[in-house]
Amino acid sequence: MGKIDFKFYIGLFFIVTGLIISLIIYFMVIGIPIFLLGAIIMWFSRKQNNEKAKWIAIPFVVYVLVMVVISILYHSFYGNSKIIRKDFLISEDYRGLVCIVLRTVMWRRSRRNI
Repeated sequence: MGKIDFKFYIGLFFIVTGLIISLIIYFMVIGIPIFLLGAIIMWFSRKQNNEKAKWIAIPFVVYVLVMVVISILYHSFYGNSKIIRKDFLISEDYRGLVCIVLRTVMWRRSRRNI
């Protein structure tokens, strides 16, 4: 039985840990360097180059696919919630100018007479 290649398994641990941490969007700053550290450690292991490349590329591709699916699901469920109807309570006997500032290009103003 041969020696256990600890660099390979330590690198694999860092790769998987970095990608799991990166699933939370705010922790990508921490997760991506952990992934890269794992890839560097794994690259200096004694395994064959094609096996190392597979163990680095496959988790990255799975991570990208998972992030795309999460993004699509997020926008399909929560993307339309940003379009909210706004009600303005203005008394019936008010006559005058109402100035509504819309969030559009260059903060254009829409003026409507009531």
